[in-house]
Amino acid sequence: MKKVTVRCGHTPKRLVLEVAEEDIHYIQCQLIQVRLSPEQARAVCGHCDCMAPQMWFDAEGGGACMTIDPSQLDLRGKTVVIQPVG
Repeated sequence: MKKVTVRCGHTPKRLVLEVAEEDIHYIQCQLIQVRLSPEQARAVCGHCDCMAPQMWFDAEGGGACMTIDPSQLDLRGKTVVIQPVG
């Protein structure tokens, strides 16, 4: 499991989630895709309104995926930071 920290510039609070390593994937253009459970997706959306547009919801499983920049991945492999780009 890896810790995923959710943060943005709109609120000082942070949300920390536990995500299985197999749910973190490197995809095209050297981006990272993080798969979230339905509960985690709801928690991220509740963190700040800016998070929901960053997600792709899975109609079958009810979870969601977010794509992030690899510069937000801790190179020690312990933490992934989900933060809106721009």
